[in-house]
Amino acid sequence: MMSFFLSKIIKHLLLKELFLLLLCSFAVTIGFSFLAKWFAVTIHCTSKEEHFIGPKREVPLLGGLGIYAAFFLMVTLVLFFSRFSLSKEILGFLVGGLLIVLLGLVDDLSELSPYVKFTFQVIFMVPVIYFSGLRTELVALPGFLNFIVTIIWIVGVINAFNLLDIIDGLSAGVALIAAIFFFIFSLISNNLMVEIVTAVFIGVLLGFLCFNFPPAKLFMGDCGSMFLGYVLSILAVQISYADAKHNGVVLVTPIVILLVPVLDTFFVALARFLKRKPIFKKGDEHFAFLLIKEGYGERKILMIFWLTSILSGVFAVLIYVLNSNLWGVLLLLSGLICFSIMEFFMYRKKSLNDKK
Repeated sequence: MMSFFLSKIIKHLLLKELFLLLLCSFAVTIGFSFLAKWFAVTIHCTSKEEHFIGPKREVPLLGGLGIYAAFFLMVTLVLFFSRFSLSKEILGFLVGGLLIVLLGLVDDLSELSPYVKFTFQVIFMVPVIYFSGLRTELVALPGFLNFIVTIIWIVGVINAFNLLDIIDGLSAGVALIAAIFFFIFSLISNNLMVEIVTAVFIGVLLGFLCFNFPPAKLFMGDCGSMFLGYVLSILAVQISYADAKHNGVVLVTPIVILLVPVLDTFFVALARFLKRKPIFKKGDEHFAFLLIKEGYGERKILMIFWLTSILSGVFAVLIYVLNSNLWGVLLLLSGLICFSIMEFFMYRKKSLNDKK
């Protein structure tokens, strides 16, 4: 099974073209990031709140506009110069991304209430998913429940990456690692449009990380972090994981790939619920904040999150390759237990320190 997995990737006919597309996306993002930085400085849109270690710095905040502009341009150029037509799925995907970016931009400029953001995310996604057909296709569920599950998934991942964007390079780095694993699975499933979009997305993230790696010279803002979550959530439901040769357990693959942001968001929500605090209110319950209080620097924290994300992706590949319900469940549970134990001890230590 492992040899079959590797051969499907190595023998892919368009790997060279996809790599060139990735490089072009990287270069275009560098240019748009410079423009976004200049624009943010010009309109005095900077942030002092997103840098938690060391002295406060004013950093341009509209990097998300550069991310979206580069991504939109590259995908549009591919559509224009290729055999692909503008299908309702592609159109819905692009329109949904624009709506999410605009919502994030309004939040960056005027700071919307978290509940307002959540409400509009749902309002925007319902018609986009309904008319585009971008949804899960779980055979065990009727069409309406697949629609509901898709809305919950997309809005959940959008907010997971929005909440994860708390230190330089964290959200973009985790998104990059997840995108690389989704790219691998798109090659296996032979979905060319998903391969192209994922290759563009990887190039865009690499380009932006040149500006966002600590110490960051440009923040993505809510328009960027929400857009990252949106793209990854759509890619996840557009890739086919199960076929006649695979058991149903492989359907957890996208969840395992995104295990780090999903679990971090879950534990933040749980901690705030237990403290009877509003779930969407800003606070210091994030695992990254707990590491900061333990004296870890930004780059060390990034390495912890990035390595954990890579491990989650490897778990997803193993679940697919082993193709066993038993091994799949064991791998998923082991990942959940390890991360849960780590989070539990950090939260317990924080609560003991708070009592002192």
